[in-house]
Amino acid sequence: MYFSGSDVGMIENVTATKLRTGLLEYNPHIFSIVPKVYDLMAQKMKEAIREKGVAVSTIIKVLLALSGFARKHLNIRVGRYMFGSVIKKAFGDNFWGLGTGASLCSKETTKFFLNLGFEWANFYALTETNVPTVSTGVFDRYPIEGVGRIDRYDEIKVKIHAPDEKGIGEIRVKTVLIMKGYFRDPELTAAAFDEDGYFKTGDLGYIDKKNYLHVTGRLKEAIVLHTGKKVAPFDVEALYGKLLPEINMACVGVPARGGQFDEIHLFIEDVSEDKRQEIKQAIMNFSGETSTIYQIAKIHFIDKLPITSVGKVKRFVLKEIAQNER
Repeated sequence: MYFSGSDVGMIENVTATKLRTGLLEYNPHIFSIVPKVYDLMAQKMKEAIREKGVAVSTIIKVLLALSGFARKHLNIRVGRYMFGSVIKKAFGDNFWGLGTGASLCSKETTKFFLNLGFEWANFYALTETNVPTVSTGVFDRYPIEGVGRIDRYDEIKVKIHAPDEKGIGEIRVKTVLIMKGYFRDPELTAAAFDEDGYFKTGDLGYIDKKNYLHVTGRLKEAIVLHTGKKVAPFDVEALYGKLLPEINMACVGVPARGGQFDEIHLFIEDVSEDKRQEIKQAIMNFSGETSTIYQIAKIHFIDKLPITSVGKVKRFVLKEIAQNER
């Protein structure tokens, strides 16, 4: 961006107020942030639509569906014209596209912004690979599936190691730009690569028939159930997030007594005491009716979910909390 003559504005310690102020001040063409913020933005925009009443909200939903259909099936991008005033109010006069990465973004959120008419770039990258391994962008008509095609660049090779019956295994990457090794740690460097020179990302995923890469979770974060099946925390959070979209939540696998398998523990952020029992009951009722691989063993209420600087949940901290509460 610097070499093309662009200016870059940064917002530190993002809050809703700072984000709104920053967008109006910088009036950017492109905006990039972690998926969780987009989830919240989409939720607020949908709430604003519902508040307009049944008739108006129904019309808007129909227009969103038509915009999505035209883009997905006809490659006609009419959302920007249909919802220009909404885009201008939320992001400013110059706005063109959104970028995201660092963690998984839900299909519902991606679909919402695509239907509004935004260009959408979803990047999959690691510090060790230096550049995005794969990404979606303007070259994808309706990039709701996966994080990009693995065959777009000959210089970047991606494979799935030890896939299970669903084709899910560890994502491994090989490029000329990959790191040479960890500083003064030859043992860790050797362990990070396989015999063919592919970097072990530690991420789980699969490649579909169209060569799109799908990231399903972290290898170390995978929850191993008593049946031997594995479930990704993101899938659990996405399922219960639909039940309670206004609630921030995260889940971890906690070793059951004996340590032979994991139980799913769900953490709920910042809920008042009078609502906790209601929320707990709703979750456990839903849990009892859903597939056994998504059933919750215990619910924890927490003031604030521990997150990294790029918005990833520190699941190891949650696991420690769950184990200490026994």
